[in-house]
Amino acid sequence: MGLAHPGKQNQLLEASLGIAKPWYVRGVDFDAARKVLTIGIDFVAGSRFPAPGVEGVHPVYDTQTKPLRYLNSFQHECYLEVRTLE
Repeated sequence: MGLAHPGKQNQLLEASLGIAKPWYVRGVDFDAARKVLTIGIDFVAGSRFPAPGVEGVHPVYDTQTKPLRYLNSFQHECYLEVRTLE
């Protein structure tokens, strides 16, 4: 059984992973042959974040995408590809 709308699939993953705005699930890739599930996580363009030791919230200038190993999902390796602040 598949979900008819990718947006609903992303909402389900956001809820199960505890992801809240400004973060969101950007996309999902499932490689059945390799038994690997990869979930892309990003933040909304224009988001502002706190910086350690600096008062207030600030715009983002530099980011990088980091692959993070997550818990297996139905015996498939699971990775989160998260765009992070540098």
